[in-house]
Amino acid sequence: MVFAYESRYLGSRRGYIGLGTALAEWDRISHPGHKELYGDSYSAVFRIAVDWNTDFTCSLDEMQAVGAEPLLATICQVSKDPLKGLLTLKAEEASSERQLRSDDEMIAAIRRDPSIPETEKTQLIRARVGQGRFREAVRRIEPKCRLTYVSHPDMLRASHIKPWRNATNSERLDGSNGLLLAPHVDHLFDGGWITFDETGKLITSPFLPEEALRLWNLPENVETGPFNEAQIEYLRYHHVHVFKRPVTE
Repeated sequence: MVFAYESRYLGSRRGYIGLGTALAEWDRISHPGHKELYGDSYSAVFRIAVDWNTDFTCSLDEMQAVGAEPLLATICQVSKDPLKGLLTLKAEEASSERQLRSDDEMIAAIRRDPSIPETEKTQLIRARVGQGRFREAVRRIEPKCRLTYVSHPDMLRASHIKPWRNATNSERLDGSNGLLLAPHVDHLFDGGWITFDETGKLITSPFLPEEALRLWNLPENVETGPFNEAQIEYLRYHHVHVFKRPVTE
């Protein structure tokens, strides 16, 4: 569901939009306009609990460029694929920006921490981009990409299972907290589009575009081999906090 409204503050025309999931039934709610914005004396305001999962904004020009109807309500449902694509892109951009800011703050804190030896600081920071001691520790456990079977190290990325920003310093360097993946597979795993169960079976998110698997020629429901006990614990975190699943699950 998309919740949006249009403002004419001081004669300007600005649009605001947020993407979230309604936590209550609202199919029967009709909302022709907002009294404060449009002066419609017959309009009513409905309050609905929402699970907001983004905090980005789209301009009216951007929305209308992909076929969005003029905003005549504070509540509307997205039904057009181009608009869905725009919102997905905006959400990913906003999420990436937040993560980069968070990572930069953590890296600065590591550099300032006098209790961490300088050599370890370097390794912790290099682990953020899958390099250094972390990468070598992952290679000893995961010698190849589980989906493409590529083993040449220059073609693979060391990806954290429990994200670097959420891990402790020891977890950031733990080889069991990583997989060696081809770049496109790393993108899917890091973004929560795919995950693995403890037996190594590939699990795909219901939100993953079908063309990603088809055009990248990735197998479905493939068994990639079991994980060790430490990897399984990290994967449980990935299932709950990273993997994209319907909010009802």
